[in-house]
Amino acid sequence: MGQGHFGGMSAYLRGMCAVLARWGLEVHLFTRAHTMPHEPGASLPGVRLVHIPTPGGLWGGLHAFWEGVRHGGQRGYSLVHAHYWTSGLVGLRLAQEWGVPLVCTFHTTALAKRLFLDSHAEPPSRLRAERLLVRRASALTASSPHEVALLAEGYGADPHRIILAPPGVDPERFFPRERTPARHALGLPEGPLVLAVGRPDPIKRFPLLVEALTHMEEGHLVIAGEHDGLLQGMARRLGVEGRLRLLGPVAGESMPLLYAAADVVVVPSRYESFGMVALEGMACGRPVVAARVGGLTALVRHGETGYLVEGGCPRAYAFRLETLLTSPSLRRAMGERAALYARAFSWDTWAQRMVSWYRFLAGGERGARLLAPQTP
Repeated sequence: MGQGHFGGMSAYLRGMCAVLARWGLEVHLFTRAHTMPHEPGASLPGVRLVHIPTPGGLWGGLHAFWEGVRHGGQRGYSLVHAHYWTSGLVGLRLAQEWGVPLVCTFHTTALAKRLFLDSHAEPPSRLRAERLLVRRASALTASSPHEVALLAEGYGADPHRIILAPPGVDPERFFPRERTPARHALGLPEGPLVLAVGRPDPIKRFPLLVEALTHMEEGHLVIAGEHDGLLQGMARRLGVEGRLRLLGPVAGESMPLLYAAADVVVVPSRYESFGMVALEGMACGRPVVAARVGGLTALVRHGETGYLVEGGCPRAYAFRLETLLTSPSLRRAMGERAALYARAFSWDTWAQRMVSWYRFLAGGERGARLLAPQTP
């Protein structure tokens, strides 16, 4: 987690497949191989995981991925659930060949990047592909009311074919724990500590947090994820190098301990369709300071479970973070409310909604085999 392209979508897929297997569905997950020779298919109980080498550029890679799924799959699938637009194109072709329904989850879209990031870096082919998938898919899933509105109003999706199904958090892994033992286990310093988690992507706006440190009298910033020397160099120039700790990629099993070690979790992203880091932090009893964007606006309750910040002003983040760091009673009260609110988001709740849709789309078949192709 936090290495290269491995981020929220990877966590989503892992949680989704695990709960579907627990509910008795047979799940085959096809994904790109990121090393050559490709990784062995291991990992989740009840889930067949297949890594497919995809040499070549985007379109050549998609063709290789399609062929790999066809050759590595089995007959008798009842439904295809594709994640991200590239997998959506592969899933659409497979669903048409096999005569089964297609469910699409975009996670993020080209339109969202244009609207909220002012970015035109995404190729026009992506926007066309997403519009095609919105028209052709049997159903679309959305993680937040914001995403429902974006699909319906921005892409013209039929609202009756959009399933609002927020992802969940595993309450057996993510729950409130004592702060001091967690810090000792991870070798983190005592004193006020702010945690940010994410992969190296400009959308995450981690440099903003380094600048926010310069407006705070105290506090350390810990960032989990694979980051180069940019953040460290920035901290050195601003004179806060001693208050920044870059942990690098963190194993998934260590994440609950990392949240427990923090006083506050911060999510300054320019856009999030949902906000898995915020949810995990809340489930661990930590208040969250987050950008007032996308799905975060429905997840973080301003003034109750944390604070939402308008725009990208480092001083604004510094003010909210310092407010929590200097008030243990406020931090504790918000953390308790955050943990309570996070209980409403579970993978079983997600599965209860999605499995009924799967069976409806597949004609009511109870023993459905599900194919979930996923390419970053």
